[in-house]
Amino acid sequence: MDSDLHNWILKFADDTKIFSGVKHESDYAMLQQDLNTLQNLATKWEMPFNASKCKVMHIGKQLGTGPCEYVINGQKLKVVTVGATAALGRRGLGR
Repeated sequence: MDSDLHNWILKFADDTKIFSGVKHESDYAMLQQDLNTLQNLATKWEMPFNASKCKVMHIGKQLGTGPCEYVINGQKLKVVTVGATAALGRRGLGR
């Protein structure tokens, strides 16, 4: 699965985190493409993502006119504004 993705991914049990540096519009498009790939694989394996539990967290400067919007299963993902560790879970980014 990971070989089909362009960005970093962390998996633990039923938890998946995908992350990337987004500096250009092409980076945003690549991350959305990876989300689409994950969605397609999850559907194929009959383990779809619950889009209402999926969140987006922006860290640092935002692109152009505002933050990029990401979609899973046709549903726009909610943007969270809490601290990095809390939003990513107790393990943070793999600690």
